[in-house]
Amino acid sequence: MKEIRCGIVGCGTILPWHANPLERIEGAQLVAVADAAKERAQEAAKIYGVDAYEDYHQMLKRDDLDLVHICTISGTHGTIGLDAISAGKHVLIEKPIEIQLDRIDALIDAARGKGVKLGGVFQMRFYPSTIKLVDAVKSGRFGKIVLAEYENKSMRTIEYYNKDAWRGTWQFDGGGALMNQGVHGVDIIQYVAGPVTRVCALTKTLTRPIEVEDTAAAVMEFQSGAIGILKGTTSLYPGFPSTFFIHGERGSVAVQGENIITWQFDETLPGDDEVMKAKRDMNLSTGSDPKAHTDTAHESCIRSFLEAVREDKTPSVSGEEARKSVELILAIYHSSKTGKWVELPFTT
Repeated sequence: MKEIRCGIVGCGTILPWHANPLERIEGAQLVAVADAAKERAQEAAKIYGVDAYEDYHQMLKRDDLDLVHICTISGTHGTIGLDAISAGKHVLIEKPIEIQLDRIDALIDAARGKGVKLGGVFQMRFYPSTIKLVDAVKSGRFGKIVLAEYENKSMRTIEYYNKDAWRGTWQFDGGGALMNQGVHGVDIIQYVAGPVTRVCALTKTLTRPIEVEDTAAAVMEFQSGAIGILKGTTSLYPGFPSTFFIHGERGSVAVQGENIITWQFDETLPGDDEVMKAKRDMNLSTGSDPKAHTDTAHESCIRSFLEAVREDKTPSVSGEEARKSVELILAIYHSSKTGKWVELPFTT
């Protein structure tokens, strides 16, 4: 098996969700980390036994570096990604892949031109519950889907926002309850229920001293004609695990966190009684603590991307796929600003 040598730019909160899986995945090796905060890079390098860089440009000069994981502030993803692509490295970028559509398009075009792989991290697509749900949709078990709902009722304290100056800003966070905390839900609702054709939304900043929204709600129409409802907050107490519902004329499914809690169809098939038994232990504090999530799904996402690199195929969460959630969020923001329905495709 060809070994893929990886480097990580950004040694903040999300670092272990990339570094730890790389230690477990056969055929992958973490060789370096980089962070503008020198002490943070050195601390991470010591933990994982790799080289540390204060300037990621120096890391990109390494010949023994095949893939760069970008785990920095959202508004810096495009610049770092383009630098890595220019250096001939494959690039995997944490959510959101970027906060502006023109920057995402630049990443996609650059990767295509350089012949390297570009991918985004949307680990919810790799939950066993999501895989079962997608299979049920594709096999027609729901009949006509009529309603899809996603709720991300999380809580982030004032201390959370005050910890780093970039948090809650348009320039670097790109948005709030949707672009940062809720982007996974935005991705998953359109991934499961299909493309969105138009959206009408309201976003507000109600309780947190930030530039961006801490509360949002949107109504969507899917290409199929189904209706979608999306809710995202960081403003309430105490915070709850995410919930996702798909309702069709022949069945309904509800997912909380990673677990299916309702699986009911008008026709029972073999294995249906086992679906809800396959539960994972769930930390109920996931709505208030971003560190409460395990790295299992991240590992699956990273494995999938490494396979795409190794086999020279399109990543399952390609740059084009990762773009979709950002496009929908920006359309939601525009709808809230104008008070009108916004059609997709959307361009700013």
